[in-house]
Amino acid sequence: MPDETTTPNTADATPAPDEPKPEPVVTPPPTEVKPKFTLEKIDEDNVKKTDQRSEVTVLNISALQKEKADMEAMLAKFKTQLDQINEVLDEFKNLP
Repeated sequence: MPDETTTPNTADATPAPDEPKPEPVVTPPPTEVKPKFTLEKIDEDNVKKTDQRSEVTVLNISALQKEKADMEAMLAKFKTQLDQINEVLDEFKNLP
């Protein structure tokens, strides 16, 4: 009997399971970071702040700097108190 040779039909063939192919990495397009507000100088001590929501606020820079200093002082005081509390609690853990 003669040997018959046939060519495989590759359209119907399914590839053998190989190693899983890595998924393509999709990187999102870069987006611009828009500021949440804009500042417009009114005079030496005041600025006009315009939010994205179209709200306008007038800020006194000197008052804002004072408020920042007050908050920083308050945070320093709280940190000192927290350190003292932690010190007492650490010593309490060491008691028999």
